[in-house]
Amino acid sequence: MMKIEIKKLPHSQVELNIEVGLSEIQPFLLPASRAISEEIKIPGFRPGKAPISLVEKKIGKAQLWEEAVKQGLPSFLEQAFREKKIEALGRPEVSILKIAPENTLIFKAIAAVMPEVILGDYHSVKIKKPKVKKTTAQDVNDLIQKLRESRASYATVERPAALGDRVEIDFQCYLKNNLVEGGTSQNYPLILGQGQFVPGFEAELAGLKSGEKKEFNLKFPPDYSKPNLAGRLARFKVKINLVREVKLPALDDAFAQSLGPNFTSLADLKSKLSANLQKEAEMAVREKYELQVLEKVCAGVNVEISDVMLEAEKERMLAELKQDLEGQGGKFEDYLKSIKKSEEDLKKGWGEPAEKRVKTSLILREIGNREKIGVLDKEIEAEINQIIKAYPNIPGVREKFSQAIYKDHLRGLIRNRKVIKLLCAQ
Repeated sequence: MMKIEIKKLPHSQVELNIEVGLSEIQPFLLPASRAISEEIKIPGFRPGKAPISLVEKKIGKAQLWEEAVKQGLPSFLEQAFREKKIEALGRPEVSILKIAPENTLIFKAIAAVMPEVILGDYHSVKIKKPKVKKTTAQDVNDLIQKLRESRASYATVERPAALGDRVEIDFQCYLKNNLVEGGTSQNYPLILGQGQFVPGFEAELAGLKSGEKKEFNLKFPPDYSKPNLAGRLARFKVKINLVREVKLPALDDAFAQSLGPNFTSLADLKSKLSANLQKEAEMAVREKYELQVLEKVCAGVNVEISDVMLEAEKERMLAELKQDLEGQGGKFEDYLKSIKKSEEDLKKGWGEPAEKRVKTSLILREIGNREKIGVLDKEIEAEINQIIKAYPNIPGVREKFSQAIYKDHLRGLIRNRKVIKLLCAQ
């Protein structure tokens, strides 16, 4: 009969002191003997076929007993967790305290477990739903203008640059005669008038011809994104290498049709862009509202999260990043080179977001349990089809997500969505 003592440890861990009786160890002696006889030579017998008595005589009872315990440990652990209704995470840390032939086995196991989640009154969470801004004709026109600019053609000109022209420049930026780090570039493309640079920078270039140089001073805005430059007076040295006139395509039915077979005319393009912009606005507001509701529900809920759960979440975040990059035709290795970081550097910086994701997931899981929210197999299949549609260039997506481990992951995602929908409908 197995004896089990449990002690709770910090950070959602438990310690089990387990005593296993002779009757529970003895069934593993024969498998242990066979495993050992596969590795050693016993005259007259093929590997794995020698009788247990000869194997014991060859290696000694102590070694045979140790192998039996090794074979039986996973079973002993599983039985202990099952009897005590413990949901262990990851691989437990096992220490043998007593082992000897024809004696009971005593060992200790430390395991991370699902944390206890004590919820507040999530039914009472009320947040005012934000209004969705209605898409205007100006919103549609601005988007069409960007589409025209993306399909613009360019003609090199010898005249002075004017607002609306595309120029290529060399520039340097100085603070008190010291070159600013990252403040230099060559053949940098810039469309004058789009406001990509410091206010006033592009206006200074208007009137210059290809090959001409100019020096001027400008003050960075107080709220500039780089604190070392915010509010500072800087000196710029600029050379114009090329001036090109931007020629936008005519705004007509032919332009609309050039964007794809879904657009039959300019009026059709405007109508569909308006509908898409409205849909995006509604989605953005909904996602913002869901986030506010979740933050309200999670506020004040303290959950002790184990290192095992945090590391597992970081691995999930890493897998998601790789999948996104591959879906866009990129490579994870190239991404790491571009940001000059290693895989471990990324994971080290994900501590806080990983903890937040785990906490939110645990709270949603507990609410889902209380509300008895389930997920049907057909819902998982529909989710897999959506993923395949979103990542058509990645081979083997269906095979991957048809595996049990990925289906369980999708089941959790769908269930969480249902819980969030429930919370937002209150």
